[in-house]
Amino acid sequence: MTFEKSASSGPRPLPAPESADRDLEVPLLGLAVLFAWLDVLASRGVLRLVGNSEHRDHAELVGTVSRFVRNVAGVSVVVGLVSAAFMTTLSPRVGFSAARRWILGGLFGLFFPVIAIALVAPESKTSIFLVLIGIAGASSIAFTYAATAFSSAAAIEQRVACSLAWLMSLASIGHIGLQVGTTLLGADSGAEAARACRNITELAYFALPVSLALGLVVRRAPTVPAVRFFPAIVFGVAVVLALRWLAAALPADYNLLLYGALHLEALDSAPDIVYALLVGAGLGAGVLAVTTGVRRDRRVGLGALLVMAAGAGPRTPLTLAMLALGTAAMALSPRHEPKTAAR
Repeated sequence: MTFEKSASSGPRPLPAPESADRDLEVPLLGLAVLFAWLDVLASRGVLRLVGNSEHRDHAELVGTVSRFVRNVAGVSVVVGLVSAAFMTTLSPRVGFSAARRWILGGLFGLFFPVIAIALVAPESKTSIFLVLIGIAGASSIAFTYAATAFSSAAAIEQRVACSLAWLMSLASIGHIGLQVGTTLLGADSGAEAARACRNITELAYFALPVSLALGLVVRRAPTVPAVRFFPAIVFGVAVVLALRWLAAALPADYNLLLYGALHLEALDSAPDIVYALLVGAGLGAGVLAVTTGVRRDRRVGLGALLVMAAGAGPRTPLTLAMLALGTAAMALSPRHEPKTAAR
């Protein structure tokens, strides 16, 4: 340990540098992110495309691969959620208040049975009531986790990203509530408000990883070699080019694929390049956080990528679980013990 001299109190230990050993680990988080994005490509992308084209003879093979990917993603996400639940409620290393631990414990107790039933039961057996309970439970977990990052113990970019996750969860719940209310009451007055909530959801969805990357660049650029930023730039550009090619190859199905994969619809009337740039920037920003070489950045970056894989306003059991785990990974912060001066 290093010390600094103080005229009034004698030697004082300097603040410890950011240590990888002091950060919190979420088991299988990296595996969950990998298979979540494979699920986006296979189950929500290629399978949907094959089913709607002349290549239906390949649908069985693609369906088998997508089921395997989805099962691995589901297992890794559930394991990560269970670990996050135990870490949140029981670990003394997590810097959460007792009240917030109780709230999150209650929400997990409500959400886990619902998500377990929804993941195991056939889609035809899943009622709309169960789906609404799952949406409310997952969004409430994400909302509560995100609110914990308002604490000054978290880094500024972590707090901004979690604030955007908080806004996204709130707007998503508002969108669903207004849609249900408009349908039940048969009134059109809530349609515009629901559309506004939808637009806010997508705005926060794209701003989240970008704000995280900008904050990391400001804080890490003086200490992190510039070569570590190169993979994120290359990856983001590759995603933009791939989406531009997809839009040119499948102009009639492009917006449908984006909606099925990531639940994007607010800008479906805009030029194709807009969503390509937004998705590329978001994924590149998430990769940047993962590749800085700092363990806390990696966990928060993986959480942001998992939130992106869940989509803007997720509705299915698996994507709801992705949203909850991704927000938890971003919001978790180790407890900072106060340091006393040595005399």
